[in-house]
Amino acid sequence: MVTLAPDKVPEQGPATSVASWLKVVVRDTLSPFSLSLPSRHVSLLSQYFCFWKVQWDMLHSIHLSLQLYTDMFFYWAQNLLLGYMLLLLLLWEFSKKAQKCVQRQMLLSLRTLERQLITTQMLLKICYFHLKSLLDLVTWGPAYLIAWVTCLVSWLLQAAFEHTVRVAGVEEENKALEVEQY
Repeated sequence: MVTLAPDKVPEQGPATSVASWLKVVVRDTLSPFSLSLPSRHVSLLSQYFCFWKVQWDMLHSIHLSLQLYTDMFFYWAQNLLLGYMLLLLLLWEFSKKAQKCVQRQMLLSLRTLERQLITTQMLLKICYFHLKSLLDLVTWGPAYLIAWVTCLVSWLLQAAFEHTVRVAGVEEENKALEVEQY
């Protein structure tokens, strides 16, 4: 139970109401609970320990009723949950930034991979062109050679035949001249 200082004892007259007496009790009881907000430079862990220390000091310095103990426990639990939620929020923000960083790295690696694939594709096209040219030479070369040799042989045979015909014609003329001369 909360005891009041002698100067804070409510008057017992008819002008005093129960509500004003409760306001005095509540104001005097909660005055040690009024805390200034910690600055932004204080970490979450130090804020937690600050709240915990204040609550611990309040529990030891004031003889509280069971209701006030339970309220203080729930207040402490709320602060603890708030700290955990703030840590989760920080972790969530960190994971979002990490995810963006990973996506950016993946995009860069995909671009370099795309460049490498394009270069590889161009090299494969060049190799294909050279291989096709080589295969054309290997497959069509003998065919051209056989055709050229066949044409050459036919031309030589034709020239030999014409030459043979000419020589035979000259011999016949020579024989005819010899026969006429005899």
